Amino acid sequence: MKKIAHFIDTIVPGGAEKLIIDICRNLKEHDYQPEVFHFGNPWLVEKCAQLNIPCSLVPGHKLYKSVKTIPLFTVVFRNFIKQRNVDVLHSHLFGPITGSCFATLLARIPHLGTIHDTYTIEEKRNRAYLLRLASIIGTKLVTVSEDMRDYLCNSIRYKKFSKNDFNVVLNGVDLNTYSQLRDDKLRSDLQLSSTDIVFICVGRLAKIKRHDILIKAFSKLHSKNKVKLLIVGDGPDRDRIEKLIIKLGLNKQVRMLGFRSDIPKLLALSDCFVLSSQSEGLSYSIAEAMASGLPLVVTDVGGNKELVVNEQCGYLVPPNEPDLFAEKMQQIIDDDSKRKEFSLKAKKIAQEKFSINTMINKYIDIYRKMN
Repeated sequence: MKKIAHFIDTIVPGGAEKLIIDICRNLKEHDYQPEVFHFGNPWLVEKCAQLNIPCSLVPGHKLYKSVKTIPLFTVVFRNFIKQRNVDVLHSHLFGPITGSCFATLLARIPHLGTIHDTYTIEEKRNRAYLLRLASIIGTKLVTVSEDMRDYLCNSIRYKKFSKNDFNVVLNGVDLNTYSQLRDDKLRSDLQLSSTDIVFICVGRLAKIKRHDILIKAFSKLHSKNKVKLLIVGDGPDRDRIEKLIIKLGLNKQVRMLGFRSDIPKLLALSDCFVLSSQSEGLSYSIAEAMASGLPLVVTDVGGNKELVVNEQCGYLVPPNEPDLFAEKMQQIIDDDSKRKEFSLKAKKIAQEKFSINTMINKYIDIYRKMN
């Protein structure tokens, strides 16, 4: 049984980490042994222990964090992956892809890299050249949306990517996990009445997610006493978000729930999913919401339009437009028949395009071609 090791450098959970767990727990059915490599991510350690997935701490974290010492990390990591008898290394996010490409080259181990976002490249365009270098020396690249692939093909001036340099594998979710009945006790615990219209946003509390746009939009809704907003997630922007909620007098309507392990249950008790990001790859949270049958109001950025069909299962709104975002949220509140129509369509699209089996089969096909 060949080993597929997944490498990520984050220390908090997010869409990429959830994706790793979903892939790993399905690999054994396809005669592959999964393992997770990390630098001390407690959520990954806990999930791997629950699912009996081997999980290993990568040595040399301090070497990895500095450009000057990356060559030393390359040697350390090369020895590590050889000792762990890795047959294919699957790296996730920009750092692990570029940080391990030379180690896999020296170890003569096939290397696959999944790029989950574009904002890392948008911050510093020269990072795209490093991805191009990784591709040239043998790393196979995957983007999680066609929009991301197209962006990368045009992100550098010289020695550009071509579309053939990428595989596109849309994120998939376990549809059965998100087919839960509404938990009335949980709804009561969250102080939600039976008549409340509940919006939910799931995502890391970081500036790129622009929770401030969502909160400003929420403040413009009519009859806010009958509407609630659940914000699920944690991150460096939490303090700023909480201050804005207090400033706008929304303490009674907005619930900051922090990191939660019961996302499917929270989605099941909600009426609409909202996300006001200024940049996305292919949002795992949106795919989860659609699998749960939630109508959506999300910004038209990145791969969101590959998930949400505008005015069929929800609304796509230009970024940084709180007034327009509020208008679409208000339409969801006011039109019960539209909510039901969007709900059915969202679930149907998720079943047809974003099942975990479709995603896993595409990755398995790539692994087999690399061996």
